[in-house]
Amino acid sequence: MKYLMFWPYSYLFFFLVIICIPIVDGFIIRPLSFFHQNYHNNIFKDVSDSTSSFSQCTKNKNVSIRKDYGYFRETRISLMTKREELPKIAIVGAGAVGCYYGARLWETQKYDVIFYMRNEHYKVTKEKGLNVTSIDGDIFIPPDILKVYDTTEGIGQVDWVIMALKSTGIGATQKLLLPLLRKDSRVLAIMNGLVDDDIVRLLEGEEDEDVTPKLTKCAAVYAGMALLCSNRIAAGHVDHSYAGKLTASLATSSTSNEEDVNMHKKAMQDLWRPTKGFEFVYDDNYTRARWTKNVWNLPFNGISVAMNGITIDKIVNDAGLRKLAYTIMDETIAVANKDLEVRGFTDEVFLGDAEVRVESCEQLRDYFVETSFYHYIIIN
Repeated sequence: MKYLMFWPYSYLFFFLVIICIPIVDGFIIRPLSFFHQNYHNNIFKDVSDSTSSFSQCTKNKNVSIRKDYGYFRETRISLMTKREELPKIAIVGAGAVGCYYGARLWETQKYDVIFYMRNEHYKVTKEKGLNVTSIDGDIFIPPDILKVYDTTEGIGQVDWVIMALKSTGIGATQKLLLPLLRKDSRVLAIMNGLVDDDIVRLLEGEEDEDVTPKLTKCAAVYAGMALLCSNRIAAGHVDHSYAGKLTASLATSSTSNEEDVNMHKKAMQDLWRPTKGFEFVYDDNYTRARWTKNVWNLPFNGISVAMNGITIDKIVNDAGLRKLAYTIMDETIAVANKDLEVRGFTDEVFLGDAEVRVESCEQLRDYFVETSFYHYIIIN
């Protein structure tokens, strides 16, 4: 009988629950949900206001972070909790080149990518996020997900260092890289010129420029050759307008037995395998790979500087400058082949003459004729 006494109260309880559910949903749950959604939408709106092209970025079906709150919330939680356990990659020299390839690695969600930046680029990116607009799909890294530091000491030791400094900044190698390196770390130098011996010398503290010491500070140093038209058009905003092919080759390693060389090759190939938007190639012949890029850099960079900073389209479309570019290409190829010969390579791997120079100039001329990006182009 005592249980039957509680039945009326049970009916009253269920009645109140039925009445209260729509009230709680209408006046508490829905307003809170609306507030949260608009809060995160406002984050994207602020970024859109600071980077003029972000409105187009969010409409692009290929964009890595969409404006949809549910997707953003899910991505934020998964990235913040899981990236700490992923291989760490430091992007040193996060300008037009470093930001592009760093963002491509970040969008795979397979790496913990950390950017080293300076000055206004650092301040804006840290506050507003990193915006990479690209012909192959835009990428936006929101500020509360982005990892960016203005010192490499703040980053700490990593598995990979992507070094994308200007060649004139190579003197800072030791200061910037040593805080990032363990014995098993690997360095990829996406830089112009034959700089890799200098990088090893600077890492090891060797003052004699004619001496290349044994590598002990990390496991391997790779050469990186980028054929990329990319420009930092504003702090926190990089625009990629053409090409993107990246070639890498092992320059030196702490051990040189065949098994370890093959292991380093596989590690580099595995690093870029998940990426999209550009072609990656591994070249077993480091010397040939570096000289091949010099066939591009020496004529166009040299003539541009000598002619008071003229743009590359003027070199390609001017008959006299074009002829000069061909001459420098031929001389570069001759020096490259002599270097290969001295290092013990046969003519089977020598650089060709006409096919290399014509392909470079013809492809570039066609690109400039067909597009209107003249003033945006910065090659590497």
